[in-house]
Amino acid sequence: MYFLSINRGKKSLTLNLKSPEGREILKKTRPTIGCLLENFRRDFLESIGFGYNEVVKLNPKIIYASVTGYGHTGSLGRPTRLRSRRAGQSGIMSLTGDPNGEPSKPVPHWADITAGIYATLGILLALQARHRTGHGQKVDVSLLDGQISFLTYQAGIYFGTGKSPTRKGNQHPTIVPYETFKASDRCSISPPVMTVSGNIFCDLIGRPDLKTNEKFATNPKRVQNHAELHPTLEKIFAEKNRRRNGSPCWKRAAFRAAPSIPSPKCSSTRRCAPGRWSSSVLIQNLNQ
Repeated sequence: MYFLSINRGKKSLTLNLKSPEGREILKKTRPTIGCLLENFRRDFLESIGFGYNEVVKLNPKIIYASVTGYGHTGSLGRPTRLRSRRAGQSGIMSLTGDPNGEPSKPVPHWADITAGIYATLGILLALQARHRTGHGQKVDVSLLDGQISFLTYQAGIYFGTGKSPTRKGNQHPTIVPYETFKASDRCSISPPVMTVSGNIFCDLIGRPDLKTNEKFATNPKRVQNHAELHPTLEKIFAEKNRRRNGSPCWKRAAFRAAPSIPSPKCSSTRRCAPGRWSSSVLIQNLNQ
């Protein structure tokens, strides 16, 4: 299913590049290839005569994109591209999971997906350059680089404070409240950020006193006093029923509670992207 989920609808040709026959077939295509995308072990294609320096001599216009675990430069380039290893080395796992638990591997294969997206961006930029210059380029993408780029503000926290960020579960490290709470019907919901129409939010949950509490007056103060604010909101939402209290008053204030939808259900409904997806479209695509 993993293979089908990312390769459906594609045409393919299987070559054994360790055999003389397979290499000969690939060799014949080198002068005519517009773009070559490979994710073999570092230096493998070079070892059989199909590295970038060899191919570009025969085809100066080729765009040669390589996706590897650590890229083609540096001392980390030799190990194979196990996505779980990259998730650990990038710091992603140390930030994922329960604060009191062990580091967790993200369920989606972010390393593979991110590297594929960055490779696509690199290829598109190389195409634009080729239109102007007539020459191709080599695009070097590593899974580790992509994972590190996902740290964004988490990396900023370290560079700004000198302290490594830690796991916070569903809690946001710099915005409060911005996390999940359980309603009485056991559906997780995310309350709105109090800095956006915060007065309306406090009135809706029946706690107008929070508007004048100095401890929660600004976002930095709410972050500082999260341990006090969280139990208060947790108790309020535990008494709410998401299906009953999710509308109409929450709709009017653009604060409708968002349920936590199981991923298969999300993919087969219009909840994720209204007007773009339907169960029939998804099933039709999977059957192709």
